[in-house]
Amino acid sequence: MPPFIFCFSVSLYSQSTQDFASAIKQADFYFTQNKFLDAKNAYENALKLNPNDSYAKKKVKKCIANKKKKGKKK
Repeated sequence: MPPFIFCFSVSLYSQSTQDFASAIKQADFYFTQNKFLDAKNAYENALKLNPNDSYAKKKVKKCIANKKKKGKKK
């Protein structure tokens, strides 16, 4: 494989990893602020980048559950 192709693919992987980490960080922030819909959307964006991530999958479920609880308290 020519070196420039390898560098390009590593660069894309690195960017994808950074985007995933940024989406998780944003989602976690929303979650701590009890903004469960925003958090769920951000976790789902992270899952588009890494569909097998178990942390993001669990947090989506927690967002849904917390959103339902929050709705019942009103």
